[in-house]
Amino acid sequence: MKRTLIVTTSLLLVSAVFYIFGCGDVDPAFAPAGASVSIVGFEEDLEVPMECDQDWSVPDACFDVFREYCIETCTDDMIDGRFGKYSDSEETAYTDCVTDFDEASCADAVCDSQYNAWITACKDANVFEDARNFIRANRGTCGYISYLVSSVVQGEATEVIAEGFEAISSPLNGVEVRWNVSAGELYKPSDIPGEVAPLSNPFYDESDERGLSEVKYRIPLPVRCDVTQVYQITTSIGVSSDAAKITVTVTDAEGTTEETE
Repeated sequence: MKRTLIVTTSLLLVSAVFYIFGCGDVDPAFAPAGASVSIVGFEEDLEVPMECDQDWSVPDACFDVFREYCIETCTDDMIDGRFGKYSDSEETAYTDCVTDFDEASCADAVCDSQYNAWITACKDANVFEDARNFIRANRGTCGYISYLVSSVVQGEATEVIAEGFEAISSPLNGVEVRWNVSAGELYKPSDIPGEVAPLSNPFYDESDERGLSEVKYRIPLPVRCDVTQVYQITTSIGVSSDAAKITVTVTDAEGTTEETE
């Protein structure tokens, strides 16, 4: 009786295994031989050109941050009475203003909205370097670019006879897809960067009923001029892989670029 029970139980377990694997889902740990994965709807070698602000030698994308740093420096100087680097007209404009208005409003008027004394502030070599170093020391200071990257998993192509031979393949559902990036951050398509933490790198996903897996790829903009930065995103199912490259190039202060490795 015990032996019969054991045999019956074993048969039930085997039947359950065949039932599970017979439902059309692919074990995500084992993509079938002959399967392939490819990135779709995205250039494999995407070139992103950027300009350099020729007056201040910072990327155009960084100019607002650079300017704000100079404005804050100028504002602090005005309020604290450090007028040494400023012209007589800028100093007079501030001291006359504070006889009728508050210091913050007067400093803003002189440094930004009316006299643009922030330019005087950042013509000082030390302030200029401090502003550029602030930008360079903080990743993402100049902003980011985000891309939606999709890959499709397909089964091995087969030939059918329909007005000649034609190779066709079908999307595979439930296959484990591995995403990896050389730099930058990965998010789910619905994620809002900054409000949620990035995904792990590598990130493991599963293909949906269309064979698709999608991620949001966010890369920081360069913080220097005359530089080329290359980012790569790779998708893999073990038996197949594909990759796309994003090259971001910032011109130098004269508006030209040099090729870098």
